[in-house]
Amino acid sequence: MKRTIAELSLKGLTFDLVEFAGDHKVEGEKLFINIGQEPINLMQDEDIVNSLNSRLVNDARFVSRSGIGLEIAATDNSNYDVTSSLKKEIIAKWSRASELFPQVEYFQNLEMYRSPKVDLGLYQANLWYLEASSQGRIHKEHDFREIHTQILGLGQMVKYYKPEYDTAYERVFMAPGFTHFEFFDGNRQYPWHSYNAVSDCIWLALERR
Repeated sequence: MKRTIAELSLKGLTFDLVEFAGDHKVEGEKLFINIGQEPINLMQDEDIVNSLNSRLVNDARFVSRSGIGLEIAATDNSNYDVTSSLKKEIIAKWSRASELFPQVEYFQNLEMYRSPKVDLGLYQANLWYLEASSQGRIHKEHDFREIHTQILGLGQMVKYYKPEYDTAYERVFMAPGFTHFEFFDGNRQYPWHSYNAVSDCIWLALERR
């Protein structure tokens, strides 16, 4: 069964939730993320897409008895960039970070927006937008486990020794279709980190408490 998630979808960027009961055919080029606990088989090369792994596929067939996935289509956007029309829609529909977190001074002059949050069962999902050549706020305070998948544009997840941008010790480049590894440990402790945008970016955050 497949249904569109209206809260996340934009014109030319569609998010569908897929609940498996056997085969599922992906038509055309799509980004697919396993957001369930059961591995999902990609039948073209007998690959296994484990939980919180993603693939950028074209006309592919997945098989699972009871898995859950997200299927994302960037229509007429083969470069996977944030178009001017998408940016206008984001500004009109999403909430600016400075409005969501008015107590955080860093957000006041930052072109950063967040979509509504959506409950997808195991995870809550939301999308973020950050303007090109911008650095997100360095932080490590989370009361949930969080993973990010890049949807459009090129970004970086960066780790720091201290909450200072010149103390970075690891950069993970985020290209469309890529889901980064876990930054948290078994106690949900995070290092100092931030999301930084190389180009205009949209990424998906999946949160689990």
